[in-house]
Amino acid sequence: MLINDFFNKYYSDIKTKGLTKDINVPNSMIIQNIDEEWKEWNPVESIINKYDILKIEDTYKITLPEHYKEYICSKQFMDIQINEYTVFGINEINTIENIFKTFPENTLKYGFIPIGQINDEDYIALNCHNENIVSFAYADYSFKKVLFKDFNEFIEFLMEKI
Repeated sequence: MLINDFFNKYYSDIKTKGLTKDINVPNSMIIQNIDEEWKEWNPVESIINKYDILKIEDTYKITLPEHYKEYICSKQFMDIQINEYTVFGINEINTIENIFKTFPENTLKYGFIPIGQINDEDYIALNCHNENIVSFAYADYSFKKVLFKDFNEFIEFLMEKI
């Protein structure tokens, strides 16, 4: 399963580098408290299920692509940073609902959902109609370009960069 392989490879890489520490970590993901602020974390099973997905799809009148559903239902994870790409981690604090609030409602209604950022600037979005991964300008959410043909291709690209 590509998504699980991706999570495992990424987590193994950051753990080796000592980068599994953060400040705002969900309780279920905490391994140990480093100090009053910093906590060491590890991924845990996702809290999102098929009913949550149906609610999201009904609320936004979209159909989430299968590979993205697999991603959000696999693990609770912190943000994933590989080179210039950040993929939003979904967990008890950084919920899918909070991530969706990143975009204006009309952008969501057109079927574009936020999945990350490039260089902490432009947004990365998933087009739920044709599954393309695209970029949007940070300032005004205007479409910039297609980055990848689908979520799976995007994850495969990121795996190569780990």
